This record gives sequence, structure tokens and C-alpha cells, in this order.
Amino acid sequence: MVVRAGQDAVPGVNVSIDDFVASALASNLPVTVMNHPTAPHSFDLLDDTEASREAIRQILAFLCVHLRAQPELR
Repeated sequence: MVVRAGQDAVPGVNVSIDDFVASALASNLPVTVMNHPTAPHSFDLLDDTEASREAIRQILAFLCVHLRAQPELR
């Protein structure tokens, strides 16, 4: 999962994220992208809004699904 803060002011961060996502898709790799269009850098710490809280809920849900132990295949 890649989370992008649309208003990130750190030089090059969003460009690097965009390039990474484009490369992953061009290689047909699985990737989940969340774009929080109004969020600043470190929104999870600094942006006390409902939109940021919802983004964090979605991130936690993603982690719960993808970090759950998978049954062994035989």
C-alpha cells in the first residue's frame, strides 16, 4: 500500500510516489494506492480532520487484511 498526501510540500516526495506507482503498474505488480488529495505531509500526525481519520481507518483495515496469517498451502 502506498499512501500519497496530495498537498505534500516536501520536494520530490509525490513525484517519487507517482513514479513508483507507474513503474509497479507497468510491471503489472499488485499495488494499492490511496491518495488523500487535501492532506499535507505527515497528515496522520498533523491533520486532525475527518478525511484524515478516514484515511487512517482505511490504512488500518488494509493492514489487518494483509498482515493476517494465511493458512499453509499443501
